[in-house]
Amino acid sequence: MSQLTLNDIEVQRYDEFKGDLTQDQRHKAELLVLYDCLRYIGDKFVCLPLNTETRISWCGYEFDKKPYKYDYNSTTYLMTRDQEFGFRCKCQGFTSKEKKLKAGLSPNTPFCSHLLALMMAFKNKRFNNEKSEVRYGGKLQRAESEDKPEHAGIGEDNV
Repeated sequence: MSQLTLNDIEVQRYDEFKGDLTQDQRHKAELLVLYDCLRYIGDKFVCLPLNTETRISWCGYEFDKKPYKYDYNSTTYLMTRDQEFGFRCKCQGFTSKEKKLKAGLSPNTPFCSHLLALMMAFKNKRFNNEKSEVRYGGKLQRAESEDKPEHAGIGEDNV
């Protein structure tokens, strides 16, 4: 049996010694696309976690997902359209970069691996004719359906 090293399971993390991320955003974004972590709900997108689970419950929705071989994270992130940035993500990386921009500490528009994965998915036409199914309140819903439930939990306070 071969010995497992940190590099075998490393997706991305902050290295305090180097003061930088151990993997670039593209590496993580490619994994998010490869493991089919992006879902479309109405006018919003969610990024499911990279972990060993095959089903994720989030804000009343249930998503079937491809399991990743390791438990990298357990958080589902909401991504919405935004007039200022094009898209906004609720992850720590995006929000901290947004704060730096607004404080004048960075000239860069906030961005994150979740949004990069979303752009890759758009480029690959991942959401064209979307037929994925999600469960909301125990009922099976088609993602492209016009009669999707409006869920108060998808928003600023519950994500």
